[in-house]
Amino acid sequence: MVDLVLALLAIIGLWLLVRALRRARRGAPARTAPPETVEKARKAAEALALRGAIFEVTGEDTIPGHTLRELGQVHCEHRNRNAAEAILKRRAAETHPEANVLIRFSGREYQQSFRAGTAPDGTPEYRTRTRTGWTADACHAEPAIRAERLRAAWDTTRAIVDGSNVAFWEHGDKTPALAPVRAVVECLQSEGVEPLVVFDASIGHRTIGRNLKKADLRHALGRVRCEIVPAGTVADRRIIELAHERAAVIVTNDLFRDHPDARPIPKRRGFCVGGVAELLPPRA
Repeated sequence: MVDLVLALLAIIGLWLLVRALRRARRGAPARTAPPETVEKARKAAEALALRGAIFEVTGEDTIPGHTLRELGQVHCEHRNRNAAEAILKRRAAETHPEANVLIRFSGREYQQSFRAGTAPDGTPEYRTRTRTGWTADACHAEPAIRAERLRAAWDTTRAIVDGSNVAFWEHGDKTPALAPVRAVVECLQSEGVEPLVVFDASIGHRTIGRNLKKADLRHALGRVRCEIVPAGTVADRRIIELAHERAAVIVTNDLFRDHPDARPIPKRRGFCVGGVAELLPPRA
């Protein structure tokens, strides 16, 4: 009897050791991509996080339905309005972490004198050129109706993963796959974050050529909660709904421009290179 108990304990100990080794292997996967490729992907994710922080730009003094707290002015020079707007968005987000809107966005043309060369007699020659300067005031906007105000605290130990978006992180817009989703899940779990992965109805046909079953998800993603929305349902809406219900952050590179109710929810941008995912800190 004692020998049987000792044998069972040995088997359990061996199982626990194997499980621990597997977890350690998942927690620190080897990255095979060149460092410059990783750094390029990281910079792209950081730029996306900054661009996504500003949800509205206006030439007016107000944002309908919101109260504003002004943070400071940003400015740049550029001939193109759209390019100037993009530059100011990034500068506002970099300079003022709480900024989420720009107001009083405007441009002004002026003449700038510059030295163009030297005349035959040795005197400097000057010319003028037209430049356009752009300014805007960075603000933090909060819904004016009390029931719609931002949560005081979001639970960063919970994450709703936009699975259909993350599926494109490894190969860009060309080929979705479940491997990047697993890499993100493992990254979150290694941080002690509880992920819930949400896919749209077409994810199975786009990745393995047929509908995904529970066994497929378990094999591809490991032990993680998953949800596939019914056909005809917009996955973004379900993701936003779950984030509000659970006070969770959203892992996605989608800007959710068509969903104003996603604005206050912190997002974690990221990338997957060489089978290894990296996530930036949460930012609304």
